[in-house]
Amino acid sequence: MRALALILTLTAATAPPQARPAMPALLEWTAAVREHEPGQSDKALSTITAWTYDDIEKMRPLLEKLVDAPAKNDYERGRRYSRLSPRDMEAIREALKARGLMDAELFRRRAAVLHTDAALLGPPPLDTVQYRTGRRVNINSLDGRFENLQYSNPHWDLAMDMLDALPASPRDPFVGQWYAAVGTHLVQRRQFADALVHFDRARPLVPGDPRVLYSEARLHETLASPRIQNYVRVTALANGVSIQRVAPARTELRRAEEMLRHALDADPSFVAARLRLGRVVMRQQRWDEGLRHVQQVLKETQDQAQRSYERALTLFPDSQSPRFGLAAALGGAGQRAESVAAILPTLAKRPEGRFDDDAWWIYYDSNLDEADAELARLRASLREAGR
Repeated sequence: MRALALILTLTAATAPPQARPAMPALLEWTAAVREHEPGQSDKALSTITAWTYDDIEKMRPLLEKLVDAPAKNDYERGRRYSRLSPRDMEAIREALKARGLMDAELFRRRAAVLHTDAALLGPPPLDTVQYRTGRRVNINSLDGRFENLQYSNPHWDLAMDMLDALPASPRDPFVGQWYAAVGTHLVQRRQFADALVHFDRARPLVPGDPRVLYSEARLHETLASPRIQNYVRVTALANGVSIQRVAPARTELRRAEEMLRHALDADPSFVAARLRLGRVVMRQQRWDEGLRHVQQVLKETQDQAQRSYERALTLFPDSQSPRFGLAAALGGAGQRAESVAAILPTLAKRPEGRFDDDAWWIYYDSNLDEADAELARLRASLREAGR
């Protein structure tokens, strides 16, 4: 029983927002940025997660302006800025005073992590409007059956707004690290609507970052999977709702391949990217080419592969696929007896257990530990920088 999330179009009226006054909201936000302990569900985070959709909609241009997010080449942001009133600008000036002596770039990073934690650790914002035109929506489903719709969490948009304001020349490395880690998280959690927009915004900011390219390639590889393709083909939604931006499997695989190749151009030692490239190429029926990529991985990482399979077996002791891989790695290293010993438990294993006893069966849902570790490193860097 799994949830699925895709981009949709909704056709319905939008009620005017009834949000809290700008001045106190900006001051509480500034205090929350300064006081929030990254990764913790603390009082500062609760202040922000109490904001409704209407609060966020009203406050977004003020927050963008406060951190000086650029409006050049961003029509929607420019349009939001044009609606700021003299009273709004006065509130922004007061909030800047409340920021105190904190470095502006550190403040922006902390603001991005505040909204990241709001999306990951807090409840979704309350909404007073049943349908909102043009908003991203997640489809929740169980066993391929449509269950309900859930609006995308707008804290992701605010986090990216904060990153837009970080230095562009040279690009602050925090930006690429964040997009890679959060992108992996969104794909693993099947929040595809958020992931598609996430990478749309990452592309012009960090176009050659190999980890971001790899993460986006995983998205397109997943969208090409049979379970997603079948769901899109057979699911009918009512009330003007339609699934968008999921291309046919062949197109999604070509996109994944292109991104993996770019990732390897930027970092030829990126083993995980080469291994996935081999699989993506094989899914396009180019078996010999895919095999060459896999053989190169084995050649470059023989010892690493053995250690990785052994580590996988500590996490999935009843798994079959790591034993097959371990046996191949040992056999390739000339350790015939050890190779046979590694595969024997697989031959004697009873055909029972949960689907997640074997990591291969959750191929499309892997890498959450890696994403969590990356987020932990980002949060730790802010704790070390102080307040």
